[in-house]
Amino acid sequence: MGAPPQSTAGPPSDFLGDRHPIARLIEPLPGRAFATLGGDTAAVLPAVERTILLVATSAPAAVGSTLASFARQRNWRLLTDFVHTGTVPIRWRGDGVILFNSYPSDRDGDLASVRLPCVSVSLAPECRTLPKVEPDQLAIGRLAARHLLERDCREFVWAPFTDDLANHNRLRGFQSFLRLQGIDCHLLPPAYRRLGYAWNDNGREWEQAALALLRGLRGNVGVFAFNDCLGQRIESIAGGTGLLVPDQVAIIGVGNEVIDCESGPVSLTSIDLDLEGMTARALDILDGMMNGRDFTGSVLHPPKGVITRASTTVVRLQDTRIQQAIAYIGTHSADPHLSVASVADKVGISRRQLERDFRSFKGCTVREYIEDMRMQAAARLVLEHPQSKILAVAEAIGIPDPNSFFRKFRKRFGTTPAAFRRQFSSTSEHDVLERHAS
Repeated sequence: MGAPPQSTAGPPSDFLGDRHPIARLIEPLPGRAFATLGGDTAAVLPAVERTILLVATSAPAAVGSTLASFARQRNWRLLTDFVHTGTVPIRWRGDGVILFNSYPSDRDGDLASVRLPCVSVSLAPECRTLPKVEPDQLAIGRLAARHLLERDCREFVWAPFTDDLANHNRLRGFQSFLRLQGIDCHLLPPAYRRLGYAWNDNGREWEQAALALLRGLRGNVGVFAFNDCLGQRIESIAGGTGLLVPDQVAIIGVGNEVIDCESGPVSLTSIDLDLEGMTARALDILDGMMNGRDFTGSVLHPPKGVITRASTTVVRLQDTRIQQAIAYIGTHSADPHLSVASVADKVGISRRQLERDFRSFKGCTVREYIEDMRMQAAARLVLEHPQSKILAVAEAIGIPDPNSFFRKFRKRFGTTPAAFRRQFSSTSEHDVLERHAS
């Protein structure tokens, strides 16, 4: 999709679609020159390079701050009228549109007819009409499962918010990771149901189901809630059953919304979706489209990580040491000098004790865990950076010896790095890693 033509008149008939009201409100922007303030002696301000309309009923702080920073860097003028009024400014004249969708809406369809570059930051997989950046729902589910397993949970519960594609995909990731460990999870009904764009509170049925389920569990329960507000409701229900959070029930939500995570009696652990990163990727795509580059489809963006709070902080001496070891390995796996001995020194126990506790907690040796972290990182780098040299990938993950790297990669994935790249070059990263998860 090319950049819009410059014109001082109204939009030409072949520039904008006319199927939707929103299309008839937008027209191209004329050329601009430098502006001055206060006459000849005033400073000269750079011309606005682009004018971008933000279409959103609300903009989270992470989205807004990223938009503002990007606009400053690129000399863009950002119009936020829609956030305040819910309507597009009449006869708006600009270069591109950035859309933020929390849930499915009809704005995608409206904007699809506008022959301006439009990109969506969308939390709703159902929105398919525009180029978009969306969360990797499978990766979110896997991350939640890993976090709860690392807290020694033995029973697992999925708490969906509604019955839609985002919830289904998040559950798929959660279940797939658990099933690799020979574990399944209990399923709660959705807390809300949707009819078109209308919400139907299913609260009474949902609370009764949650109470009945939690009362039938004995403890060491890990609950994965679709979002943070649902996680807080689970915490309240668990208290009504006599189960203690986090000692008997560990809860993790998604979104890292401070108002939900910090307002309850027990602060809530949450997965950060990285809205900043999603917005930055969408703006890069929009910039490219306005400069003539084509883009269709969607980009799956991985979560930033788990923000651990009290709802999953189970204090046991052995677990604490293993958690410290896991965290240390996670941040130092690319260090070629990382070893079992250095991990044991870091957490303050003997190597023998670390190996014993680690095998009991994780079901593998420390060395096996380190190598698995490195191989997962290698697979991601091979797919994400197809132009990178394989030896550069090896060095980046902490295995500078090429023979050792090739041997370990073949053992882990059954093929060479180059063949792995060719085989999965057209497959999404999350599907590849899910297929090879250990």
